[in-house]
Amino acid sequence: MKRLVKSLMAMMLVVVVCAGAVSLPAYAATQTMADGGTFDPEFYAAQNPDVVAALGTDANALYQHYLNHGKAEGRLPYEGATPSAGGSSAAVSGPGAHLVDAATVQLSASLKKAVSSPNGVYNVYALPPADYAVAASATPIAQVAASANPSVNFPLPANGLYMKYVFGFVNGASVTLVNEPQYITNPEVAATNTKARQALPAKGLQGKLFYNYNIDTGAGVGFPSLIYQVNNYGSNPALNSPNASKGDAHRPTEGPFLYMLNTSNMTAVVDLANRLHNFAATNAAQDIIIGNEVNVRKWNYVAYSDWDSYVREYTQVFRVAYNAIKSANANARVFICLDQNWDRNRPTSHQEYYEFIDGKDFLQKFNAQITAGGNINWGVACHPHTVPLTWARFWNMSGCKDGAYCANQVNSGKMISFQNVGLLTSYLTRAEMTYGGKVRPVICTEISLSAGQGADVQGAAMYAAYKAVERNPYIETIVFAENPSIGCGFTDQARSVYENLGNGTHEAWAKSVIGISDWGQILK
Repeated sequence: MKRLVKSLMAMMLVVVVCAGAVSLPAYAATQTMADGGTFDPEFYAAQNPDVVAALGTDANALYQHYLNHGKAEGRLPYEGATPSAGGSSAAVSGPGAHLVDAATVQLSASLKKAVSSPNGVYNVYALPPADYAVAASATPIAQVAASANPSVNFPLPANGLYMKYVFGFVNGASVTLVNEPQYITNPEVAATNTKARQALPAKGLQGKLFYNYNIDTGAGVGFPSLIYQVNNYGSNPALNSPNASKGDAHRPTEGPFLYMLNTSNMTAVVDLANRLHNFAATNAAQDIIIGNEVNVRKWNYVAYSDWDSYVREYTQVFRVAYNAIKSANANARVFICLDQNWDRNRPTSHQEYYEFIDGKDFLQKFNAQITAGGNINWGVACHPHTVPLTWARFWNMSGCKDGAYCANQVNSGKMISFQNVGLLTSYLTRAEMTYGGKVRPVICTEISLSAGQGADVQGAAMYAAYKAVERNPYIETIVFAENPSIGCGFTDQARSVYENLGNGTHEAWAKSVIGISDWGQILK
């Protein structure tokens, strides 16, 4: 695939002896890891006892922690290495809520100036995800002297991984909050069932590499898929957001098919967290997607209020899911899922305004809310089908109903297909969207291709979709979905193309079918 691999020679560390004959610890030689990276597991273990407490001392497990978390946090891979941009060399530092170890939380804030409190003290309060204010009668879980840079350690409360923490003080009949409530951003420190990651293949099939976990019924558990999507069909009312049963003046014209999960109270939060923690602890999944096309209400239904509230409610769900999953498997990654609507800017007078929020707008709102509560390394699973889904011959829209309109939607960047999926990844390269200076994980899942225009068209379109991902340096894998019920069953030609993707067997043939000499003619 297109992954860039660094080739670095292993370096021997020199034991430095200080003038007073006091020697610094001598660590083993650095190692060149399988991906070419330089790493010293002995040094990493000695400098990061919180990681060892969670993962042990296995070199590969420690290296995976460094790649997935430590680098962004500023942890050093070997003695003398330069801290990464966006991180600190301290394991726990800076504003926010962090686990010092599996049983201890550190809450810190960086204020422009100290906020005066009546007694010169800030209380620490724990809030459930759906709460945004503190009652004056609430019991503090810790206290610290008021200052511009308050910081305090305290025991992790029961179910505290799924709460947020804030400094505040009683002011008459209410509590004045000093900082933005913060979630714990390193739940992997408490991980109980960490598994070594496997590199994703460049291609995969739904039902093999990718599978669905229906959280309300438990269906899907036990399949050896690396990628899973968590769906809620609504059969268990306790798992459904209370807003999913409210009246809706702008109900979607189709569905709803899936429902927003429930984080409205701590009983619901703990139920959801336990289900996801147990799933991540016992299943093969290492990449877990929370919901299907969650920017579309028929796939993540709650009654419409406004899009800020909608994204906020999903963000609450995602926070609980992220911490539940990462506290089971430190190496797991957690994804949101977006459909093809990218930048259509429907007016409020249009029915579709209430049916979906543009993926671009969803990302902006979601990222802002996540960052405010403590940044984490979420990923994106996208569905860049052809537009429309029933037309695989995207290079020639003649004969397609509304073909000119559909082509314009893609060409103008209003909708995303694999032809222009770079719109998504380019947006994710923006500084405010990155994590630790790196682009977040991106995968393409559930890509269905119609057989309605013939076997050669389906096969050529499949090859083009694969090339679009192969050419994009930020997308790790593409998962194809065979779905005969909507005309997207694989023809023999498509199956042959799929089996040979990556070895160039069908490249000249696919270009001939499409009528091009270079992929840049059709892929942006």
